[in-house]
Amino acid sequence: RQNYIARDFPSTLRLIKDKSINGVATPNLGLFNNHIFITTLTGYLSIIPMDNIGKNRKTKLSKGMSAASTLYGDNLFIPMVEGSTGLQVYNIKSGKIIWELKGHYSQSSPVVVNDLVYHADHQGEILCLNAENGHKEWQTNLDDQMYNNLIYVNDHLIAISQNGQIQFYDPSFGVVHLVKNIDDFVYAQAIAVNQSLYIISYHGLLYGLNLKSGYLSQLDNFKIKAYSSLSSDGQSLLIPLSDGTLICRNIESKNKTWSIKLSGPVSCPVLITNNHAIAATSQKYLYVIDKHNGKIVQEIKTDGRMNAPPIFDEKNVVICYEYDKIALYRSTGEKNGAVQD
Repeated sequence: RQNYIARDFPSTLRLIKDKSINGVATPNLGLFNNHIFITTLTGYLSIIPMDNIGKNRKTKLSKGMSAASTLYGDNLFIPMVEGSTGLQVYNIKSGKIIWELKGHYSQSSPVVVNDLVYHADHQGEILCLNAENGHKEWQTNLDDQMYNNLIYVNDHLIAISQNGQIQFYDPSFGVVHLVKNIDDFVYAQAIAVNQSLYIISYHGLLYGLNLKSGYLSQLDNFKIKAYSSLSSDGQSLLIPLSDGTLICRNIESKNKTWSIKLSGPVSCPVLITNNHAIAATSQKYLYVIDKHNGKIVQEIKTDGRMNAPPIFDEKNVVICYEYDKIALYRSTGEKNGAVQD
């Protein structure tokens, strides 16, 4: 959940094919056994071969979704915002619904750890359920609206409300261990890296919370609004701001490594790979950036705004963009250069 994939991103890309998927994709795509799993805002689940995007095994599951699903074993845990259920568990091999949770509509991706699923609804109810049968283990209330994903780290379950309330829970019993507050809205997804939790507020204040001591400190004030997810590869923290600025901050030294200005704010989480940062913007551009120095090595004009980071293998890159398209790009095998497609 740090938006990091420890693989090499393919070099210079060219568009091969695009296709309709009947809806806008939710913020993250899944990849399992060379198949892409896509849920859409219109309530569809699409399972598409990585090497043949024209082949779509499509299933209507609900009236609407907004958060990404979580794959655990052979089961896909799907949060929903409309219909009779707020969480549905779908087995990708059998194509059958295993169990579902009535109500508790959610705009947060569930967390599944040790056969337990943690589900937060948008009213702040947090539930711990048995992942196999949906039996409720415990339930508590954050007493605030919740739209970001829960975070599980160091045997703590962490919830951050949109009004800046931070709570640490014992994942076994739901007991609150720590409460902190930020005096600002929080719309961007926080991340945990190297014993610290990093949070950026709506008005551009960056915070660090030490996971051992519980000490919360303000690290920076960018004075620019922020509502897009943070990303990290463990060494660097990528911070996207609403004016299109993308900042790379070294986690150990706390110094800014580089900063670039993109064509508008990012439209989905920035993906970090072994050597690159992949950023899509609201102005319909996809940037491949050298993560070490901030240099743009490829710039691609897409036909629509991307909704989720790309999925890729050694040669292929698949993206989803508004309003209902999936597109396959393939490496030309050429050396990376600033190429516009």
